[in-house]
Amino acid sequence: MPPAVAHPALHADAWLGARLRRTAWRIDPAHLDEGCDDLADALRAEPCFASARVSTASPATVARLNRLGFTTVDTTVTWEREAGAVDADAADVDVRPATPADREAVAAIAATAFTFDRFHLDPHVDGAVADRIKRDWASAYFDGTRGQAMLVGRVDGRVAGFLLVVVPDSATAIIDLIATDRAIRRRGVAAAMTATIPRHVPDVRRLRVGTQVANLPALNAYRRLGFEIVRTEYVLHFHHPG
Repeated sequence: MPPAVAHPALHADAWLGARLRRTAWRIDPAHLDEGCDDLADALRAEPCFASARVSTASPATVARLNRLGFTTVDTTVTWEREAGAVDADAADVDVRPATPADREAVAAIAATAFTFDRFHLDPHVDGAVADRIKRDWASAYFDGTRGQAMLVGRVDGRVAGFLLVVVPDSATAIIDLIATDRAIRRRGVAAAMTATIPRHVPDVRRLRVGTQVANLPALNAYRRLGFEIVRTEYVLHFHHPG
């Protein structure tokens, strides 16, 4: 249901709203100058959740959102590199495209592997809800509703990790979601999957991935794999319980 007061900065996220069990919005910061009072009214028209990504070079926009009741829950670091050879020393990891038979294993990993993402870092989002968001996010690939490719990394004959790829254009492959089983970490599974993207997603020229500044292991891993930082953003959340 749309808010009582419409605003051009609001974009509905029905998928996320279904999991949070309230209206969910994405904020377009470019439209914040068009009347923050109207936006405040729209956000408080009904129980809702809203999120915004703002460049770390735009403190005035962050301050404007803070005045509306948004709080910073995460700082995202976006990395890129050319889609050439990626060095990864993980000879015992078998990487292949995911099949429908992998769905249960992938969902189980997604439901337990994440701790640094914006939902797990938000104290107003229940941990079980945050787990379900990641599980359903990964499962959406098997439903044909998210991503163009998924790779799984197998260790000792079982799925130890997965990597979901979104291809927004012919030149770029985005690592949309990546996780490894907590019981099989530090075996190079994530690196091995990342290294094989060019083989399984042909013709792309750039690889892109985002991670959280709190996730030090991931930051170090992407640096070792030859990625370079191209953008940093604050992630802000707003909760109106109604």
